[in-house]
Amino acid sequence: MGDAELVIVGAGPAGLCAAWEGRKRGWEPIILERRSVVGGAWAEMPPKMRCLSPRKYDRMPDGSVSSGDGNRATVAEILTMIEAFAAKNQFRICMESSAQAVSVQNGMFEIETTRQLLRTPRLIIATGEYSRPRVPSVPGDFDGPTEHTRTFDPNTVTASERVAVIGAGNSGAEAVLAILARGGQVVLSTRYPLAGPPIDFSETVLAPLAAWYAGLPVRWLPGRGGCQVKTPLVYGELKRGVQAGQIELVGALGELQARGFRTSSGQDVDVDRIVWATGYRRETTWL
Repeated sequence: MGDAELVIVGAGPAGLCAAWEGRKRGWEPIILERRSVVGGAWAEMPPKMRCLSPRKYDRMPDGSVSSGDGNRATVAEILTMIEAFAAKNQFRICMESSAQAVSVQNGMFEIETTRQLLRTPRLIIATGEYSRPRVPSVPGDFDGPTEHTRTFDPNTVTASERVAVIGAGNSGAEAVLAILARGGQVVLSTRYPLAGPPIDFSETVLAPLAAWYAGLPVRWLPGRGGCQVKTPLVYGELKRGVQAGQIELVGALGELQARGFRTSSGQDVDVDRIVWATGYRRETTWL
């Protein structure tokens, strides 16, 4: 059994930022990371995918920002920034060490890991929002391949292949654009009407005010200020693709069929492959 002043579960950006803050307060952290690399979900995302927020706001607590071109950084650029921050600060990171269970004994947390038992008065869970791909339970069976956007490789799409993307959020938009670039045909299934991207204030004089308002609860804003409680769609190409006839838009998926699926309104849709762009669940099953 080992003692630590602070234990952090997860060596993604949240865990590393927590370690930075803990060290500032005089608590030397131990970070548990189930993977063999730092970066959390960033280490498993498509390298060319771009962030939703402007590059200059995606910074580490020491002020470092990613290097690269464009207003929004790529996953590869963000991962390089995260890795450099971890290397510079030389945090003690226990790689390939997963938290299995936690209990409280005599005012101390006892964390059972795959490698050891740790005791600490301070425990931070920083396992993020993107650890467990969410695939909804849908009746029926589809005979073709299915995969989540987390593992989807657009390079496997063949020309004229008909691919259904379930979900019209930003990960769905990324998949749609990648499929079209490969010459595939796209059927986009969504429960809601497609909205255009929000106004981008990042390069205007209103940028500091917009950034400040972004930290306020939506319910505090008069008339909500056009804000949503979910991440807005930043890819205007999606709506334009539908309007141009490049993307076939259908309603919500109701049930799977051997050759495709039936929408909740009863429309039968034949496809060769299904890609789930249905989000993630937090990994806290061990708590």
